[in-house]
Amino acid sequence: MVDIHSTQALYREQFEVEIPQKAISGKGKLPFVAKSNKASVKANDYIKTLAATDWAQTVLRNGTKGALICDVHVKEVFRLENGICKSRVLIIRKPQNHGKEEIKYALSNADLNYYTAAQLVGYQSERFFIEHSFKETRQNVGMFEYQVQGWKAWHHHMALVMQAMAFLLSEKIYFADDLPLLTATDVRELIIDMQLNTSKKDLDLEERIKIRHEKRQKDINRHKNNDEYLSTV
Repeated sequence: MVDIHSTQALYREQFEVEIPQKAISGKGKLPFVAKSNKASVKANDYIKTLAATDWAQTVLRNGTKGALICDVHVKEVFRLENGICKSRVLIIRKPQNHGKEEIKYALSNADLNYYTAAQLVGYQSERFFIEHSFKETRQNVGMFEYQVQGWKAWHHHMALVMQAMAFLLSEKIYFADDLPLLTATDVRELIIDMQLNTSKKDLDLEERIKIRHEKRQKDINRHKNNDEYLSTV
């Protein structure tokens, strides 16, 4: 599974790679570069040809603001790879809500006889969790805050980053029953507060975290009461 640009060239049907014939006029150089004998189409042009019946609706997951619903289109296409026609599966994900997200295009070598469209788009969207983990390491343990010039020092820094994130995750798991909304940022702030006593006099850090969690839980409950949470695949 790999994401592609919206301008990626694709082929709707299988093609042959051959050297084109010389123009009928006989003018110009003799062709010597092998090309496909079918016309390609860009991914963002292909999506314009799809009808409403070509899409299937699926629920990716339930977020804090309700279900993340998207329209999915899965189709076998062909690509020119290393001079050979290769069969690939095109996955297009188009969100129905939370409109900040753009349309996503991806290619896979999966067999459509073994995977459903919902499963394939689920695999494609798992990148969200990878990006979220990078965001947490940047914000909480300084993954990008290094000033080194050698690979050995860089590896040492990344090893410490992974150890720090493993500790933050273990704390979230340990307190999951009592504090299900605990975040890595909460844990980091609590550690800093215990070491440096940075709490404000009018409202200590634990109370501020409690208020944040109550607001988040209230928001989650509101969406649940509005039936915005749906069953996932």
